[in-house]
Amino acid sequence: KQKRLRSTKCHVSYESHDEPFSDALKQLEVESFSVVLDAAMSAIKERF
Repeated sequence: KQKRLRSTKCHVSYESHDEPFSDALKQLEVESFSVVLDAAMSAIKERF
């Protein structure tokens, strides 16, 4: 069962408008990549 797509209001005009993902698997892939990337960047900042 797919969830209903929600649109978010854009408060700032100079930022790009992010479209919500229609595919749950793609959303999971992007969210998990963001977590791994954030952890890697934090580790690099601590080291240097």
